[in-house]
Amino acid sequence: MVKPKSSTTRLKPSGPGARRGRPDPRADQETRERILAAAHTVFLRKGTAGSRTQEIATEAGVNKALVHYYFGTKAALADAIFERALGEIAPKIFGILSDPRAHHRAEDPGHRPGADRLPLRAPLLRRLHGVGAPR
Repeated sequence: MVKPKSSTTRLKPSGPGARRGRPDPRADQETRERILAAAHTVFLRKGTAGSRTQEIATEAGVNKALVHYYFGTKAALADAIFERALGEIAPKIFGILSDPRAHHRAEDPGHRPGADRLPLRAPLLRRLHGVGAPR
């Protein structure tokens, strides 16, 4: 049996408030950032494994389907949060490690390279590797 063409045609939105095409990219980005911020909060509170996608959606003020639309899985969402955090902290780390003052101290014969930074590096490395991180 062949369906009439009118039954397979999609209706186009009409009226002053009708949406056509893709949503506004700025609103799209704002929603994505809101979900990331909410996931970060929930992950800090409950840990990645202990959190639920529904909790993240509720915290962000969106439905769970929207979280899946933007990120697919909870693991992909956790990766996105890690990438964002790494993008913020990596320049600071490289700034500390490439401090030009370290080269001047290295000229001192009694100076052990990196000895003055060891107290800074150890906690930083523990945080980066998740050792001793709050759960």
